[in-house]
Amino acid sequence: VHRPGYITLKDNETVYIAAGAIVYGGIRANGVHHIRVFGRGILDGGFEFKQMVLVENCKDVMFEGVMIRNGDGWTNTLVNCEGLRYDHVKVLSFGPGGDGIDPLNSRNIVISNCFLRCTDDCIAIKAPALDQVVNDVVVADNTMLGFAFSDGVTIGFETDAASISNVTVRNCDVILARGGSRVD
Repeated sequence: VHRPGYITLKDNETVYIAAGAIVYGGIRANGVHHIRVFGRGILDGGFEFKQMVLVENCKDVMFEGVMIRNGDGWTNTLVNCEGLRYDHVKVLSFGPGGDGIDPLNSRNIVISNCFLRCTDDCIAIKAPALDQVVNDVVVADNTMLGFAFSDGVTIGFETDAASISNVTVRNCDVILARGGSRVD
């Protein structure tokens, strides 16, 4: 049986997933600039990856149009990045801890026109690093369906940084969510 692997992106690289295509694997990038993942196909983790997409210390990152499904944890983990855009992306998570999109200590983020069906938070804005901040985040025109431990948009879990600022959430439909908090 073939196990899915990671696609590791370098500066100025693009991954195109054509309509009807299913790519079994995950995406990794660290310290690179100007990367893009787009198309109308599917990135499927086969429940093999704790973080299907792990993008760290990157600038100018775009995900557009693809479906990302079947991770085994946080589906899109975006750490200390600047200039992130998710547009018309579909995220399907089913396992425990199945967050949809998690920007951690990142800046200049736009998550728009996405569909997120998650078993943990659909979008979780986090700031675990003390020496980094989160700012200029726009979450707009998304549809979120949350099961089990899920809420639409959360701010605050895993937060130790000095500040989270300028976060805007607008015109989002939260069809189902747990509501409340596990920590009251």
